[in-house]
Amino acid sequence: MPVFFAGQWSYGVGLAMTSVTSSTVICTTSSVTTFLGSRYFLSEPSSAKKWLGVLLCITGAVLLLQGDRAPSGPAPSWVGDLICWLSALFYSAYVLLVRALVRDPLQFFSFLGAYVLLLGGPAVALLLHFSPAYAGPFWASFSPEVLWLLLLTGLLDNA
Repeated sequence: MPVFFAGQWSYGVGLAMTSVTSSTVICTTSSVTTFLGSRYFLSEPSSAKKWLGVLLCITGAVLLLQGDRAPSGPAPSWVGDLICWLSALFYSAYVLLVRALVRDPLQFFSFLGAYVLLLGGPAVALLLHFSPAYAGPFWASFSPEVLWLLLLTGLLDNA
């Protein structure tokens, strides 16, 4: 879905213009906009647990912002913050669209993963092979332990 890629791209652009803390706080608010969007657009019921989750999200965001007073990267910029907020809105729209349009999310994401693997894998291999910067496999410098951890993270962290 183009909405997902727009969210990923805008987050990268916004992160380059603001602090990591600001971008993280702003993007965690996507859960709030997703909740409110599901109430308004999908007519999903709310509950005390969901409202408590919204309150905890906002509380956590405020606490994180208190730690953003000592800059550890680029100075926070309102333009970068705005772009990160736009990214959060794109992500919320993506989640709402998947919820509204996909009957079986497991089947949808299984197909999407296979599609990316079958088409994206060879495309990346070709790009790496013909790239002037290609200096051998990037994983050659990784220890076997790191490779196993990467593999396990990729397989189990997204389940």
